[in-house]
Amino acid sequence: MLGVAWGLVVLVLGDWVEGEELPGQALRLLTATSNRLASPFGVAAQFDAAVVRAQLGTIELGGEGSVPMVVGEGQDSLLGMVEDPPIEYGGPDPALVRDIEARDGPRIPEPMIFDLVRGLGARRGEFEVNVLSIAPFQSGKPKYEWAPEVEWVPWDGFGVEFEVPIFNTSIAALKAAAQYTFGTALDDAFIHGTQGILYYDLRTGDWIPTGLYLAGLRLDETWSLFSMWGMSVGPQIFPFSDEPPRRGTDLIVNLSLFANVTERLVLGVETNFSRQLRGPSEFLLMPQAHLEVSKRLKAQFGVGLRDDAEGSFPEIGFRLIWER
Repeated sequence: MLGVAWGLVVLVLGDWVEGEELPGQALRLLTATSNRLASPFGVAAQFDAAVVRAQLGTIELGGEGSVPMVVGEGQDSLLGMVEDPPIEYGGPDPALVRDIEARDGPRIPEPMIFDLVRGLGARRGEFEVNVLSIAPFQSGKPKYEWAPEVEWVPWDGFGVEFEVPIFNTSIAALKAAAQYTFGTALDDAFIHGTQGILYYDLRTGDWIPTGLYLAGLRLDETWSLFSMWGMSVGPQIFPFSDEPPRRGTDLIVNLSLFANVTERLVLGVETNFSRQLRGPSEFLLMPQAHLEVSKRLKAQFGVGLRDDAEGSFPEIGFRLIWER
């Protein structure tokens, strides 16, 4: 009889998941029947809130006469299910963190040009495929760079990336990166970590390692800051320069300011600065817009100014992202 009761539960929920609305009266009847059948055996007809959420997501039945399956803390639903206590979050509004149960710390946008291996605080299983395209407004032969890449998070707080930089129509290099999140501070308004990059230049055979310290700060519901500090060792490469690379040690400082204008629109300004200890420097100023097209698709666009060994010139950038 107990098996019959639970079979009835599964059938009704299965029909509801396929699109059928489960009215409150039917739900009450289902609960009462299940309890009567289970009570002679001394078994409480209860649902595990965590299992229900994992299988069906958080369920709220709309419409007149319907009842919610998940209720407030300490309250039993008609199905005998008790809601888990809410996650304590002492920093900014939890709404600033997309899916607070899946990520630690504040949700801070990634810069478009010099991006991250997923966001800091990423959780195991996150996956992303994206492609960056940038082009300068220079006289003479058109030049452009684009870079498809894959990002994956095998463990909580640790992500890896593989990228193929392409100049014009030729594969110029192979790039691998790894990123680790240290943790949070300031009531979870601050998050920091580190990133290591290994760049192999296919044209010259040079290996160029880069080490970075990453730090993000959520100022309020709208404004946030992100910074990268570090250095690379090897030839300095200017994407659109015809001059040969110059060997040395580069100091890298990237600072970005973002504003969450709406739930789907972020505006920001990214700056990238690198300077050889005994050589030239490069600076990029890139105002940009980030748009969440759908749950898994995002688009980023920017127009800015680059100053390097070739001079100063405007530059346009675009990144398309698919994630899960």
